[in-house]
Amino acid sequence: MLERYAKAILEVSEVVTVANDLQGLVELLHDILGRYLDFDWLALFTILKYETRINVTTRLDIGFNWDELYQDIAPFDELGRAAVSGQPGQFLFSQVVFNPRRDHDVFVMDYIKHKCDTCHCMVMPLRVDAANIFTLGLYRSHGLPFGPTEQTFMQHILPLIHSKFKTMALLREIDLRTAICELSEPQTCSMLLDERFKVADLPDNTRRMLERFYGGPVGDLPPAIATWLRSCAACQGRLVMLGGPWKLQQVSPVGRLESQACILPAGGSKRLLLLQFALHGRKDDFSALARIGLSRRELEVLSFLPLGYSNIQIASALEIGEVTVKKHLRNAGDKLGVSGKTGILYAAMHRLREIETRFE
Repeated sequence: MLERYAKAILEVSEVVTVANDLQGLVELLHDILGRYLDFDWLALFTILKYETRINVTTRLDIGFNWDELYQDIAPFDELGRAAVSGQPGQFLFSQVVFNPRRDHDVFVMDYIKHKCDTCHCMVMPLRVDAANIFTLGLYRSHGLPFGPTEQTFMQHILPLIHSKFKTMALLREIDLRTAICELSEPQTCSMLLDERFKVADLPDNTRRMLERFYGGPVGDLPPAIATWLRSCAACQGRLVMLGGPWKLQQVSPVGRLESQACILPAGGSKRLLLLQFALHGRKDDFSALARIGLSRRELEVLSFLPLGYSNIQIASALEIGEVTVKKHLRNAGDKLGVSGKTGILYAAMHRLREIETRFE
């Protein structure tokens, strides 16, 4: 028996080392544990930081979508509630937790039997912390309920799996924080004008950024920039002798554009005007989330979150009511399984990374 445990531990140890995501981990665990235990399918339940929805991962070929089906019974599932509040090392058995004299327990058991052809389950809480909760469940449709034999075996395996979940939760937090920092980091560029405000140097990256911000071709100098410079840095159509730096801030659905102008000596009596731009946030950063059902308006509202906009500021920028902004944020949160602006932004960045990786 000890040799059997040792072999399983080695195999699981290798799995937790090579698995890069929850889906890959579930697929590999199903294969390995299936060689040692009698079960039909396994499921990994997760409630991660900023999420409100219980997400379920199973093998892709089990014949039903337990992630979708489980949402119908989640509010009534006593076994699930016990798992969320449970601690690593506990084992919860359906025949112990479910009471056939309680109507909601009967409903849950009948639902699982009808939808999944499953009679018995063993659930193992693997909480990382209060914000990151993992639960592993084994299910079978025949034979005796799960009991001491399966519990003893899994007691040797679960510490490895729990350690993997800790690492995944930490990497997810780092990944999300990094993603938001990258999104919040402004895109910067510059251009040069001569004394008559004619373009002396307009790099391609500056032109592209300005066209993205203003929503179309800008010519040599965007009209809004030209008007600003004439009002603060011009005298009789020429660059003033002294002054600056001058600053301008503009907002569009694309983001916030900060502009700064300063005078540079160019040799002799000639001078140049250096324009520096910093664009904070880009609307199209979240466009890929349309793949998971977010509407155009929800994506537009979401695009303002990295800028730290209030609901009133978002409403003003999009020319809609504050109540409508709250509705779009709530709908986006429901689709992402989270609540609150921070949770929505973190979840959006996480899903965006997943989509970008999948379609690279």
